[in-house]
Amino acid sequence: MSEKFDVIVIGGGPGGTPAAIQLAKKGKKVLLVEKTGKLGGACLFVGCIPSKIIKHFADDHIEEEPLSTKWKKIRERMSFILNNRSNAAVNNIKSLSNVKFVIGTASFVSDNEVKVEEENGKVSNYTFDNAIIATGAISFIPPFKGNGTRDVLTNEKLFNLEELPKSLLIVGGGPIGVELAQMLSKLGVKCTIVELLDSILYGIVDPEFVKVLTEKLSDSNIPIFTSSKVTEINKDDNGFDTSFILPNGDTKHIRSDQVLVVTGKVPNINELNLDATSIKYDRKGIITNEFLETTTKGIYATGDVTQGPKFAHTATYEANIASMNILMGNKNKVDFTKNSWVLFSDPEIASVGYDEEKAREKGFDVITGEYDYKIDAAAQVRNEPFGTLKFVVDKNTLEILGIHILKNGASSLVGEASLIISNRLTLKDVAMAIHPHPTLTEAFGVLAINMLSNI
Repeated sequence: MSEKFDVIVIGGGPGGTPAAIQLAKKGKKVLLVEKTGKLGGACLFVGCIPSKIIKHFADDHIEEEPLSTKWKKIRERMSFILNNRSNAAVNNIKSLSNVKFVIGTASFVSDNEVKVEEENGKVSNYTFDNAIIATGAISFIPPFKGNGTRDVLTNEKLFNLEELPKSLLIVGGGPIGVELAQMLSKLGVKCTIVELLDSILYGIVDPEFVKVLTEKLSDSNIPIFTSSKVTEINKDDNGFDTSFILPNGDTKHIRSDQVLVVTGKVPNINELNLDATSIKYDRKGIITNEFLETTTKGIYATGDVTQGPKFAHTATYEANIASMNILMGNKNKVDFTKNSWVLFSDPEIASVGYDEEKAREKGFDVITGEYDYKIDAAAQVRNEPFGTLKFVVDKNTLEILGIHILKNGASSLVGEASLIISNRLTLKDVAMAIHPHPTLTEAFGVLAINMLSNI
């Protein structure tokens, strides 16, 4: 006989574990299924946390050391932090008496039943009233020609390497490609970026900021080939040979010790057997409504497995929304207009809300304002008088629709930006706040006052 649960959560990442905890604390009987047995998801093990460990090590250790020595220290730091965080999450789950944690692969049998196969071959069936699918996404490798394609790195593989390559060609100039190129370059890896679109970070980052970052990459001796299509990746005893077509139609070849492909993610749904349910999905992910409910009543989906934004913090936000909707009925809607993100590049870039183009597409009459950190007291004190804070504002209501930051330290500044956008504050609201001096955050108040004085 199948064991019955109030809620089954499939996936122990940021879109799943917080939901399981929240629901259990509210008295629900919860089954949490995670294939790896470790809680934390891709962000913790093969994404944002390992990459930031690399970044901070690279920024803080400028002394001359062999690449192998640096990487050994980084891997030791990774192991310590990742295991501690995952173990703490597992212990937290196990402390909740009404949560059952199973290590195994879950697949649907019907709209209200799943089958879980454990590593030892044991198979168990469980029924449920509600379910949350939070299985994340996995790296996508385009079908390039050549015998080397099967041996390229993804970010999942990169962080588990015993040794770093001396040279690395990165296919993809999106956030992951740019971050890793800068981090690894500082460690001593010679990196090259090949991007299909017209610029790195195309359609993601404010074009003004892209220009600054592109120049920074060039100054760091990281070649960038944009509007360039990779056609073939071959491998021999001496490494990889990557062929790509330049904008003028010529074909260029680059030799490297390794190739890293970061061209996007695809939803991790192959093992779920969704066709046994009435859940609709496509290549972009599981289809959900504004309540995060799938096309099957009572089954929700969160995080990268859906068609929404792909960020760990957004997945946690969605986990909270889905949990509340299970507990109280579908009363809580997602609002991605207030989504925030950080590019941990050098300099850092952070953003919340609409950019100019998107705001105008939504029908707003837009005004913008910028603050140059070269005049900022705190930036001067830190000997970093560089950076830009930009507001996108509704001219009619003076509501701040978007905030964009180019500055080392943007990852800390964006917290205030997130609160401004989430609470739909106006220029007057921000101008009336008293920001401490000298801090980088007082730029928010100064910019608001300056924009009000020019209206």
